[in-house]
Amino acid sequence: MQAIALLIAFCVTNTAGVLLLRLSLRGGDSGVRALGSRMTDPQFLLGAGAYGASFLTWILALQQFRASVAYPVFVSAGYCCVIVGSFLVLDERPSALQLVGILVILAGIVLVVAKRSTS
Repeated sequence: MQAIALLIAFCVTNTAGVLLLRLSLRGGDSGVRALGSRMTDPQFLLGAGAYGASFLTWILALQQFRASVAYPVFVSAGYCCVIVGSFLVLDERPSALQLVGILVILAGIVLVVAKRSTS
């Protein structure tokens, strides 16, 4: 159960961080100089904080689970959540190929965490 809680915490904080950062970076100038001016934007700071929190949940996951399981599960689930979040919050439309990719990724997560049956 703790694994599920960590995965949910990671997905929520990672997705929130990415979406808040993206929202704060919309419009205006781009480049390193423009990025500096964003450092006082509350949306940018919240996004950076959420992204930092996702890093902490990732560290907790690495303490408890094998890297060969934690990495593909957390990164893949995070990727899927960002696509869904981008659709819901940023009005980005995923392509049919991305949707198929999400299904394949979810199937891969199931295969990675599946226990081998012992005979």
